[in-house]
Amino acid sequence: MHTDHSFAKKLNYKEPIGYAFLITTLLSKIYGTIFPGGSELCLSQNCNFKDIYYVGDILSFQIKVIQKNVDLRLATLETKVTNQNHKIIFTGTSVMQLIK
Repeated sequence: MHTDHSFAKKLNYKEPIGYAFLITTLLSKIYGTIFPGGSELCLSQNCNFKDIYYVGDILSFQIKVIQKNVDLRLATLETKVTNQNHKIIFTGTSVMQLIK
């Protein structure tokens, strides 16, 4: 269903669907190299896969800090991923240890 057009159609998908855990892979890259200082360690990730996305869709990642503990150097993040039609594909929360 991820790469085979005919198999995807047998399962009533119009096109091959994207890998759900590709989203978490991209989040790991964002957490480890970009947000907020580029050297954070993800301690936990809660994943809610709300809907499928198709190969070729454009995904937008929105990440917001919802809690920060300066003494423990922890930040809790809320994540929402939408496709080009603004349909929610993924929601989740994560706890990050701030290294720097």
